[in-house]
Amino acid sequence: MFDAIMAERIGAWVQTIGAFFTSLAVSLPEDGSKEAIRNTSMYGNLLQAFGVGLEALGVEEEELEANGQSPLFPNQLWNNSTINNEVAEEFIDGGIIEMAGLVFIAFSLDETLSDDEDFNNSLAVGGGVLQAIGAYLTLIAAEEEPYEMIMIGRFLLFIGASASAVGGLLGDVRALDIWGEYLQFIGALLVAIALSPPFDERFV
Repeated sequence: MFDAIMAERIGAWVQTIGAFFTSLAVSLPEDGSKEAIRNTSMYGNLLQAFGVGLEALGVEEEELEANGQSPLFPNQLWNNSTINNEVAEEFIDGGIIEMAGLVFIAFSLDETLSDDEDFNNSLAVGGGVLQAIGAYLTLIAAEEEPYEMIMIGRFLLFIGASASAVGGLLGDVRALDIWGEYLQFIGALLVAIALSPPFDERFV
């Protein structure tokens, strides 16, 4: 049955797939096809944004389900919920900010809003900073998680996003970007694994 937990789980795996594509994009030879690199990175960021949004939706629904107040799943109640309203709100806020940052980065790559290079560079840098801020908020929320693997994963996501953001602020430092994307992929993978059986025990 599709419910809040499943939404979180699917979102985490979608984010992982997106992070794989963005880490692949920075690994491609710089003298290769610029269009292939741009498209791989753009779709990777969009997948991450969708995954993060789905996770945030799942957490919001989990918060409501715990009290039987979900408009999507009104009859769904489960006994293993340890959701904390304050923590849930922090995660949701972080997820929204992180999602916005990822969308800005994707827009900059696709030149959706403008074809001006300086504008798109600024949009990418701003998106990277927003992504790092959102990742920090979800990291703080992860302190309440019962699974250590999630905490480690969120920490790597924050460090990776921060490294990429710093690289952008310094003027596209390739080494920081590469390590940042790799760390985000590893972090997203750990979170996705932690939210999957047999680690996730929230099913009744």
